[in-house]
Amino acid sequence: MTRKSDVAFWLHLLAAPLMIHPVFSSLGVLDGNDSLNIMVLIVVLYVFMTVLSISIDRRAFMVSSLMYVMYALSSLIENYGGVGYSLAVTGVVMGVSLLMLSIYWQAVRRMFLARLPARIRGYLPAANLG
Repeated sequence: MTRKSDVAFWLHLLAAPLMIHPVFSSLGVLDGNDSLNIMVLIVVLYVFMTVLSISIDRRAFMVSSLMYVMYALSSLIENYGGVGYSLAVTGVVMGVSLLMLSIYWQAVRRMFLARLPARIRGYLPAANLG
């Protein structure tokens, strides 16, 4: 609504990938390290990024880490599921998941914030009731 909030939005959108990339690249994902443990850790980190995104009401963390989790899931499916079109399957599953989350974002956020202690909730933006 204000110029400051507009600037903050774009700074957050720029900062999210700059914070996410070092985390995933330190795992060696971009160097071809696609062991089972690393791929599972990437999925766990993505779930953490999703919880963080819902908590602070910003989707940029999820979007920034989306390519890493898609790579991890397609690698897991390809190596352990034997499906030749693993990237397509991963894209469809992630796409549907993110579409459903975006449709029910406010409801999910309200339910999530209701389960947090009031002390933590005080530091987070209030949930939209509409």
